[in-house]
Amino acid sequence: MLRPLLPSALAVFALATPAQQPPVVAVVLRDPSGQPVAGADGQLLCDPLWDLPALRGIAGTVSLPIEAKSSSRGVLRFDAPDAPRAGAVLVTSAGGLGALLPRLLPGEAQRLALQPLAQVTTATGTEPFELWAAATPAGRRVPLPRLRGTSVRLPAGSYEVWAKSQEGWIWQRLELISGQRALLQFQGPVQRLQRAEAARVHPGGWPGIDLLGDDGECVLLGAALAAPLTALVPRTGRVTTGIVPGPPAREPVAWPPPAPALPLAHLHLDADPATAAGAQMYSLRRTAGDGWLVLGACYAGDDGSFVLPHPEGGDDWLLVVTAEHPPRALPWTDVRDQVSLQRGLPLVVTVTTTGGDFACDLQLEYVPDGAEAATVATRTDGRGRACLPSLAAPGVLRVSDERFANQTRVLDVIPQDGVQLVVDEGQRLRGRVLLPDGSAASGVLVTLRDARGLLRPASRAIASAADGTFTFQGLPADTDLVLFASMRRDARTWSARLAHARAGREPADVTLQNEDPQLGAPAGRK
Repeated sequence: MLRPLLPSALAVFALATPAQQPPVVAVVLRDPSGQPVAGADGQLLCDPLWDLPALRGIAGTVSLPIEAKSSSRGVLRFDAPDAPRAGAVLVTSAGGLGALLPRLLPGEAQRLALQPLAQVTTATGTEPFELWAAATPAGRRVPLPRLRGTSVRLPAGSYEVWAKSQEGWIWQRLELISGQRALLQFQGPVQRLQRAEAARVHPGGWPGIDLLGDDGECVLLGAALAAPLTALVPRTGRVTTGIVPGPPAREPVAWPPPAPALPLAHLHLDADPATAAGAQMYSLRRTAGDGWLVLGACYAGDDGSFVLPHPEGGDDWLLVVTAEHPPRALPWTDVRDQVSLQRGLPLVVTVTTTGGDFACDLQLEYVPDGAEAATVATRTDGRGRACLPSLAAPGVLRVSDERFANQTRVLDVIPQDGVQLVVDEGQRLRGRVLLPDGSAASGVLVTLRDARGLLRPASRAIASAADGTFTFQGLPADTDLVLFASMRRDARTWSARLAHARAGREPADVTLQNEDPQLGAPAGRK
């Protein structure tokens, strides 16, 4: 069974405590009238210590939420067992108030206004269900803990949800409004799936949901028939992704559907039994845009043996992940019957800004030479530090953060005394989103992309402010970038595109146009 990355792989290395007091992770809660909210329950959904970008959406890194209750003054403080880390914050109170903060950084406590929670239920209000929800604010995706009951409450906002009842599984988007009721629609076309080849099946990007469960079958309803699924066949290690169930059929459909059989590689991991038993093996193919497709996954046996699909004809790689060794990636053309592991050392990185402040929640990546499939990603904590697990040199340490200029540091060896980096904000790109009449458009999702793929991350998103303004920073000068803006308004899609935006120059204003104009109406009008 494909499981999340092993908790034992999340090695925590002892760090010297700095003289400075570490920043806190806290929020100050107020009710709609501005009064403190005492006794509210909060969960800090921490970022993982590290992850492997090639496996995102297939295997998730274990990261348990940190829970806290607000004080009589409304202060909700999260005490992490190690240095404070960033994450999303979910707050609910016994009085029916709540809020979701998509991103809380270590530092001074933020003020958070609670509003009446929205209610999610069924038409009858008596049908029990389980709900997996992911909030989707301004380009982010924030998975929330599973909820269950005949009615559940969530803060206002946009959500993507999977829900299960006696009728079956549904996939739905919800726009929740404070204090109002939203209905789960357990209806629509029906398709029954049955487990084939002892496979484990989950919705794409939701590795924590086991659709088929112990019964080995499930019923999909409505839009769930158009949702891409991921399946793992343990016997062969075959992984299928991105296949949708399709139109309803009268008879149950075996899942995953038959696929051309890839040749199987019977290999052996050269490791002691304790290491071999926990080793995770993946068969990967590089796709367009430097993405990765997982074609196979398995655990090595106690004797180090494992079986994986052996792809041919593409940019194909074998990735080995263990707790004690650096991730190792090999081109399949270089794989022999015996696969060895590498020795590695942990790397502590300390990052400050040009002003001398901690660079908190900064995205870092380490790329081993010639093995991008083994890239490890992490974020700095509240002290501007990140501890990457066992790494093998040579390689490149990269700053790949939306707030700061890209930076690289070549490491011929892993320095035992760590690495210190200083980051700067780079150039800024400012602009406004406007409606055709020249008025400001607020809450519009603005996406910035680098067509050449040199900017990391290559795609960035932000919501326009109340006056329509937006700002991207950490950008290079004299580089053509592409801006997209889109929103739903009056049940229609409005969008704009600017193909040659450059940071550090005059504001990049974009004007939305109606993509679904009425027949005969002038452009830009409803």
